[in-house]
Amino acid sequence: MGSGAAADLPAVGLVGAGKVGLVLAGALQQAGHRVSAFWDPDEAAQGRAEQLFTPILRLTTASDLAVHAGLIIVAVPDDVLPDVVEALASGSEPWRDIVVLHVSGRHGSRVLQPLAELGAATGAMHPAMAFTGDVATEIERLQGARFAVTAGPECVGRVRELVRRMGGEPIEIAEADRGLYHAALAHGSNHIVTLVVQAAQMLEAAGVASPADVLGPPLQAALANALTRGAEGATGPVVRGDLGTVGIHLRALRDAAPAALPAYCAMSRAGADLAWSAGRLATDRYENLRDLLLERP
Repeated sequence: MGSGAAADLPAVGLVGAGKVGLVLAGALQQAGHRVSAFWDPDEAAQGRAEQLFTPILRLTTASDLAVHAGLIIVAVPDDVLPDVVEALASGSEPWRDIVVLHVSGRHGSRVLQPLAELGAATGAMHPAMAFTGDVATEIERLQGARFAVTAGPECVGRVRELVRRMGGEPIEIAEADRGLYHAALAHGSNHIVTLVVQAAQMLEAAGVASPADVLGPPLQAALANALTRGAEGATGPVVRGDLGTVGIHLRALRDAAPAALPAYCAMSRAGADLAWSAGRLATDRYENLRDLLLERP
């Protein structure tokens, strides 16, 4: 990626040159920032960063970023973020007026408190999208993507501006709500992969040569219905209270796909709860379904 940095925009330092960090750094560079330095102990990540951003300084100590950048993006896994923040704050570098933002979905701005106490302006901005490592494509996908922003009043405006500069749209999530926000994304986007893969495996076991061709149209329609109509968009035997069909499903899964049986039962019970709460499933049918869907050998 070439550099067309604007003189009035701060240089960017990157902590963690993985899938998310490289995409956000690339988007900031396209928006006029210079990506000046990075820290990542992984050799493969180092190579990717040096290939994408030339010239760029590879640092051996994370805290040295405070010398080379006015905007630091921390893009590391959730569980290691507190330790990385402590490492950043452990050096003697000045942090006053440096903006430090992490991209964790789970954490808010509180995790950056050690840097805030040293004078940094801190906040969280989590892009609500999946990253695969295709940097160029995912920079384009940032256009219109929602970013969950959590920051204090002294920094929240700067975070909003930065998100919009990358083409995203900020939505504010309170510190106390970050766990629920992140659980919602994981439940929706991660679990759908599990469901689709299990469904494809069932079709393969039933002799279908190309499961994706069969699943594609109903899955796309179901997603559109769920996003636009909520519980009213649900279809199928659970919503209809069709006990006979559900019973056949359970027998087939026990015989041919037992690994998928717990997920089928759990999701069917949840679907029955939604349908009953929405008034789409009679109470007697609902109770019979709940009993039928108790996992048994």
